[in-house]
Amino acid sequence: MANPAHFALIKQGVSSWNHWRDDHRGRAMDLSGADLGGICLCGAQLDNANLQQAIVKDACLRGADLTNANLCGINFSNADLSYANLNAAE
Repeated sequence: MANPAHFALIKQGVSSWNHWRDDHRGRAMDLSGADLGGICLCGAQLDNANLQQAIVKDACLRGADLTNANLCGINFSNADLSYANLNAAE
């Protein structure tokens, strides 16, 4: 289950999320099971995040950093992953 504070922050937008991530680099991000469908996550720093079973249907992840992210069980239907970094993602 997603950390409620992380989920609330990502819903505020990529700028807020990335700024917070820059200040909290060592923290584990838990968005597991979160419904991120239809949200614009273009350029989001989601590296090392737990996104297991998250819903990203119709989301824009263009240019997002998903390096080392846990992507198990995600439904990427109609999601835009153009230019996303998926290196070492599970």
